[in-house]
Amino acid sequence: MATTVMESFESWLAGADMDESVKEKTLVIGAGIDSKLQLTFSYLTKPRVVEPYVLSLVLARLPWLNCYQTGGSSNGARVIGWKTFMVHSMVDIEVSDNTFEVRPFYYDVPFFWNRHRIIWIP
Repeated sequence: MATTVMESFESWLAGADMDESVKEKTLVIGAGIDSKLQLTFSYLTKPRVVEPYVLSLVLARLPWLNCYQTGGSSNGARVIGWKTFMVHSMVDIEVSDNTFEVRPFYYDVPFFWNRHRIIWIP
């Protein structure tokens, strides 16, 4: 039987050198990416609703989420749009029942390709 992308990801994550709570958060995010389901969470005390796209690593052990925020609040002026979140600072992450279609021009987000090692693309 062939190994799925999610099974490969879970196997890699099991051996990763990171805090267990961050691993758990990363698995929830991975499930949202794999199923193309929106996530809800709090970040810097603000509620967020996002379409998760990519998990990446900074310094080989700090996962970040690249996503498109569709609702909630923001600490900046812009609520809707492409965002990056440090996974360890995300709180109460839940996978919703709301699906999403991959947005056009997603692969043109240069910040991620230049600064991160990509670890998850559906």
